[in-house]
Amino acid sequence: MGISGMLFGLFFLWFTFRAIGNPLSAGSATGGVLALVGAAVAGLFICGAGVWGLVHMHDTYVFYRHGAEFLRDSRVVTRLFYDAADEFRCSRHRRYGKGGYQGTSIRMTWKSGGRTLLSFGASYREYSQSVLLLVRRTTFSNEPGPFDHVCEVAAAALAPRFIDALSRGESFELANGHVASGAGISFARVLGKDVVAAYADIDSLEINNLELVARLSNGQKYTCVSTTPNFWPKFQAVQAFWLAARQARNSDRPAHVENF
Repeated sequence: MGISGMLFGLFFLWFTFRAIGNPLSAGSATGGVLALVGAAVAGLFICGAGVWGLVHMHDTYVFYRHGAEFLRDSRVVTRLFYDAADEFRCSRHRRYGKGGYQGTSIRMTWKSGGRTLLSFGASYREYSQSVLLLVRRTTFSNEPGPFDHVCEVAAAALAPRFIDALSRGESFELANGHVASGAGISFARVLGKDVVAAYADIDSLEINNLELVARLSNGQKYTCVSTTPNFWPKFQAVQAFWLAARQARNSDRPAHVENF
């Protein structure tokens, strides 16, 4: 919608008047009706796009340490405390085309009881795009690093719940059937039995190219997507247990996990 919709409406209007001037349609009743319908459709597009642009042109998202605000014309429409959500999802999508990388889109959504509390989306582009796209989306001059930090902070507000769950002996699924517990991770495999690895036997646990990559001491590697609900707070909880196990192995002391 927005300016692109207005321009589409103007194009449709121009096309309609060209049709009116066409000798094949100028003298027919059908041509006149089509012209009126075309003008009406174009007017709806122009008016609707104009209203959409006026309403949304001053939308602003402000992120803080403990929450976020959505403002319209400097008026707070939605105020969110990160820990008020029971589900947080942060997804990134890398776009490729014309033989190369074209940009990364990011979306963060907070929900509680299935109801969306706040949703934010933006995109980074490798090079400038047309004015039509710039009006519709935020454009970054660099990789969206600040929003990586927002994702980490928002996830940290929910991570204690999953740390407590692991400490109580519970387990949960990270993604792709990989299940984490207080002792380690059970990695699901397409063929064969699942592989259970203690945290001390995992050499590295990191996010690479938008995926969780786990490398075991025996050389095996497992990956899973990072776009599932609550993946990021779960990952922080698992990372806390993994780091504690690694430190305990290096110091010969029992693993101890401190909550955030």
